[in-house]
Amino acid sequence: MEWDATQAVSAALAAGEDSVTLALRMPDSRRFDPSYGRRVENRLHLFLDFNRPPSVPTNLAVGHEPCGADPVYTPDNPVQITGVVDDPDRSPVSAKVTVWPADDPANRRELGPDSATSAPHYASFRLPADFITDGRVYRWTMQGVDKGLTGPASAPCSFIADRKAPAAGPVVTSTDYPNDGAAHGFVGIPGTFTIDAKGDQDVVGFAIANGYVPADRPGGVATVRYTPTEPFDTFRAWSVDKARNFGPGTHYGFSARSSTPDVKFSVVDVNVGEPVRLDFAPGAMPGVVEYVYNFGAAGDVVVPAGPDGKTTVTVTPKLAWASLRVSGRTREGWTSQLWDGLVELGNGTPTVTSSTYPADQPGGGVGVPGDFTFASTRPGVTGFVYTVDYGEPVSVAAQNGTATISLTPGSSGYHNVEVTSTNADGSASTPRRHVFIVNG
Repeated sequence: MEWDATQAVSAALAAGEDSVTLALRMPDSRRFDPSYGRRVENRLHLFLDFNRPPSVPTNLAVGHEPCGADPVYTPDNPVQITGVVDDPDRSPVSAKVTVWPADDPANRRELGPDSATSAPHYASFRLPADFITDGRVYRWTMQGVDKGLTGPASAPCSFIADRKAPAAGPVVTSTDYPNDGAAHGFVGIPGTFTIDAKGDQDVVGFAIANGYVPADRPGGVATVRYTPTEPFDTFRAWSVDKARNFGPGTHYGFSARSSTPDVKFSVVDVNVGEPVRLDFAPGAMPGVVEYVYNFGAAGDVVVPAGPDGKTTVTVTPKLAWASLRVSGRTREGWTSQLWDGLVELGNGTPTVTSSTYPADQPGGGVGVPGDFTFASTRPGVTGFVYTVDYGEPVSVAAQNGTATISLTPGSSGYHNVEVTSTNADGSASTPRRHVFIVNG
């Protein structure tokens, strides 16, 4: 026969006993009846199952917000609650939760246990949508459950569901950059912008392009610094409530004066490997004390400006063209609008001379022939290609980098000759235009 001593052993353990006595007894009325005789083998087996209850759940959160002293505002629908359940025996463990309205504790809803996993167990529950009402305070606890015991409940966590966004966008104003249609300040110089919820108590802060800024009180204002990046810029702000719901956005458009530096250089007669002078001036931006330039994507270089805000640098191109990016910077660290362009070398651009028809001057006359001499310092020049008054191109061979042609104007007034030097490999220089005036 088999019999179960679990209850007796458990009672002895609970009482702190270190031994227990077990006896098999037959009712007195059967003791001398041979038909009830039994043989008992003294082969006692004690099976011990040691188990401790799961620990108090930790890391309680509503959505992604950890629980704290104040209720968590959540925009989620359904509301999601999470926690971590551990077990001192490292046995598989699950979790269950109890949820109730703070103003109606008897109206409780229990969820779980969920599927058990090895400890620690990361539990997540989605609360029934029909149980949660917006604006009402709810409390919930979590407990761990293993194969035989339920652990202690966590301290209550509170939340308020808010699935309704603010109704109106904020009002944005700025005395530094008014939106009156006129240009103010400068691109690159920050200004102060005020964002006002206009008393909407649902609004506790504002989302802006680079993050979030709290209001000074519910329905209040926030002041931020914003730096325009282009002459026609827009500052954007959205109303945000406690549950991080975004209300309508406000797009505040305004104009800022251009702050692009003046960049000048002359490269018509410059070949690869020859120095190029770059002149930087501040343009309209005040207080420029240095420039940051990047020539040929070789990295930023900082050079100081003179007392007049100007400076000059010299670079040596390795190719016939190179990118150039230049910005001015003030003592406060404000950076101007970027000048972004190309430095394209003349790389053997030919010169054009004529004694009869000098550049940009009156000379000769209708039917009067004149010689035009082309010359280029570009190594390996084998010829020139020219056009007259944007006509068909004409090729002429070069001797020692020069060639001379004769032209006879057929009409008075302005005329032009445009010429490019060429090499045997087919490469060509930047063109030169020679404008002259024929006497009438």
